[in-house]
Amino acid sequence: MPALVLAVLLSGCGTLTSLTTARPAKPGHLSVALEGGAMATRSPGWGGNNEAPIVAATTRLGVSEDFELGLRVGNVRPEMLFKVLLTERNAPVAFALEPTFGVWGYETSAGQSVLVYSTISGLLAIDAGGFSDVIIAPKVEVTMGWQLEDQAWGGAVTAALGLGWFARATEWLAFVPEIVGGVHVVHFGTGGGVAGQGFVLQAALGIVFGGDRGFEL
Repeated sequence: MPALVLAVLLSGCGTLTSLTTARPAKPGHLSVALEGGAMATRSPGWGGNNEAPIVAATTRLGVSEDFELGLRVGNVRPEMLFKVLLTERNAPVAFALEPTFGVWGYETSAGQSVLVYSTISGLLAIDAGGFSDVIIAPKVEVTMGWQLEDQAWGGAVTAALGLGWFARATEWLAFVPEIVGGVHVVHFGTGGGVAGQGFVLQAALGIVFGGDRGFEL
């Protein structure tokens, strides 16, 4: 197994938690979420074991009735978020796609490296009453990495499922716990590849200020 695949998975934490509902904020409405949790990765076939905290902040802005734009930063890999609602926003069961995208450069003992990564999440929101949603979120994450000096490269694909609850306490405050479990489908790169080989577990809580009934620009 190429050493770069290990670097791809362990250089910075990639969060799989969405910590949101399928229903975008209304146009011009802004939310800020403080997110905290933990992750554990196990890849016994090649020693890629890792535990790390998750501390991040996510800002989201409603652009239209069915589109929301966001940005996540913290001790996780920075990423842009794009939520597209595919049903009526007030339907008892709403569904949205939320692709994320990010690019991150970092230094290793082998020199400068670059990561490009994306997660596509399906957000199924089931109305639980009281402005709350139960969230079921299947996800696929793809990460690619390059070591620029020696032209080595590697990547990984992870499939996961998240379960969460978007609970709005007031017009400007919501709590979003979520747990995610996933498996590494394949690792590949310079020197070959391997299927399977490990899993990832994440749990986090988002505290959301503003949003659909809160801050308005």
